Amino acid sequence: MNWESAIIAASATRPTPLLAETFQHRYDTASEPIRVTASDDRTWVVKGAAGERQIVNEQIVGRLGLALGAPVPQIGYVHVSEEFLSAEASLLKPPSGLQPFMPGDWHGSVWVDGVIEARRMLWEHAIDPANANRFARLAFLYGWCCCEQDHQFLYLKTPPHLVFSHDHGHFFCNAPDWNVQCLEEAPIAILDNKIVSNCDLGRPELTEALDAFRALDVDEVIAGAVAAPLENWGVSLEERVAMAEYLFERHARLCSLDLGNS
Repeated sequence: MNWESAIIAASATRPTPLLAETFQHRYDTASEPIRVTASDDRTWVVKGAAGERQIVNEQIVGRLGLALGAPVPQIGYVHVSEEFLSAEASLLKPPSGLQPFMPGDWHGSVWVDGVIEARRMLWEHAIDPANANRFARLAFLYGWCCCEQDHQFLYLKTPPHLVFSHDHGHFFCNAPDWNVQCLEEAPIAILDNKIVSNCDLGRPELTEALDAFRALDVDEVIAGAVAAPLENWGVSLEERVAMAEYLFERHARLCSLDLGNS
């Protein structure tokens, strides 16, 4: 597979960024995202320059998750203009401790309405039957990309409390600071043990997820995901190729799993 050519070709098919139109809220978390109404009339959470290379990971993991049918928010690009920022003084001159939001094309994820972030009770609805297949696909996604510790979930507030995975900025080796060397030296891929054990996943739901994982058009999916981060987000073509090779090898490893010994 000529990953360089495939990535360059995939980069030409990126969707046009939406436009941020109405400011809603700014968060004081590490990546300092904002919530906006965009030109498609939907609410988006937008991470900009303050997220540094976290937004690279967000795009890659998000696109892989969507291709797999895992419960992750839809992602895309949102253009934040100078005019938009000028209309909201707190973005250009934020409270102490926050950076000014910079204009540009940034990572966006669609706001999931009616959910609660599960930080203190991460596994609260882990064994709900409605979440079994959802967590099984997340076990493959997290194992594919390698999430060592930054598990972050949202749950619907009302039954059946469906789970969504979000905030994928710290996936991969060295989190957002991954490089070619650490990808080449990464340990072999395994299913995410935290998800499998805490969710009490069994063979039926893992088999269903494995079938979906094996059915991916993996070359196309990987090329599209690795091409997704924009050029000014600080990831080189060499790094993209290394990421593609890393994901391809880990996909093959997980496809070969014997679920009786996973």
